[in-house]
Amino acid sequence: DVLLGQITPQDLVKLGLIPELVGRLPIIATLTGLDKESLVRILTEPKNALVKQYQKLFSYDDAELTFEPKALEAIADKAIERKIGARGLRAVMEGLLMNVMYDIPSDRTIDRVTITPGCVEGTEQPKISHRTEKEGEAPQPSLPADSAS
Repeated sequence: DVLLGQITPQDLVKLGLIPELVGRLPIIATLTGLDKESLVRILTEPKNALVKQYQKLFSYDDAELTFEPKALEAIADKAIERKIGARGLRAVMEGLLMNVMYDIPSDRTIDRVTITPGCVEGTEQPKISHRTEKEGEAPQPSLPADSAS
């Protein structure tokens, strides 16, 4: 892989490609698969990173989403294991957060969701903490079941 990245146009001519074709190839680029560290950086660093997108979605429901560092590595491992790369990170995140995203709007007391490596592996549920009413959160008014007018 290291040598492949050092190929020059002259090397291609020596291998038998005609110079006219090699001259029309403006760039020679080699690609390698993304490793775990790269996938974790893709999850967290870009302006529109997946972690930031999901944190914003959770903030709309007044909940905070946090990931343990090992959980992000587990998400990257799962993408590598499935051989789906960076594009598959969203699928892994959706599978991981789908149920919680449905629970939060129906339970307004949830204020923090923490994703652990066990959540990613499917051996445990996300850690959910609830706010109490005395923290300034008024309880949601509920209508009586027979008050349909």
